Amino acid sequence: MLDFSHCLGRDAANSTLVWTLTQALQISGAKLLELDGSELVALITPTGILGRGLGAVLYDDVPGGAGHVLELMALGREWLEEAYKIMYVNRQHEETCETC
Repeated sequence: MLDFSHCLGRDAANSTLVWTLTQALQISGAKLLELDGSELVALITPTGILGRGLGAVLYDDVPGGAGHVLELMALGREWLEEAYKIMYVNRQHEETCETC
């Protein structure tokens, strides 16, 4: 489980934002480990103090697990940077998108 409540502050309760981050982590994780996207499952769940924020739960879609999430945690920053690349479109999009 990844708890976004500390790094996102009040935005940790924004389900659209947290779901976007979660999907980016799932897609980038599958890409880095050269897996089919269905091998990693992601969902969001209440977390943080009094459950006011949201966090991501990622897990292997294999009975008993396959260790993929552990591999991703070991990649650390590389995984986060790949997730950023998944979310970033281009400079023009960033300047004109009304939902970013």
